Amino acid sequence: MPDQILKTLYQKALLYVFPSLYEGFGLPALEAMSRGLAVVSSNKTSLPEILGKAALYFNPEDKDDMVKKIITVAENIDLRQKLIASGLKQAKKYSWWECANQTLKIYNLVLNKNN
Repeated sequence: MPDQILKTLYQKALLYVFPSLYEGFGLPALEAMSRGLAVVSSNKTSLPEILGKAALYFNPEDKDDMVKKIITVAENIDLRQKLIASGLKQAKKYSWWECANQTLKIYNLVLNKNN
């Protein structure tokens, strides 16, 4: 999807719903957080660890639970604003720059041990 269209979708969205049954990391939800959206997410696999307290969680195999949580965030402006603020902070914990920096540190450690 072209970046401009994706940007427009994020700007027009009220919240981001992530109903994944299995996720290795949860990058799409972090991207939504970094774009200023409240996130309502599956409680499966790595998502609670990655998204922390910055998302409202549901069981993706329980339609009623999912609908209830989506409606809760859609109707509760204070909760939505809290999730947005928490999400912006949470997303900053995962930057490409920091990932590259940490990888470089590990490479340097390994190289220094071998010298």
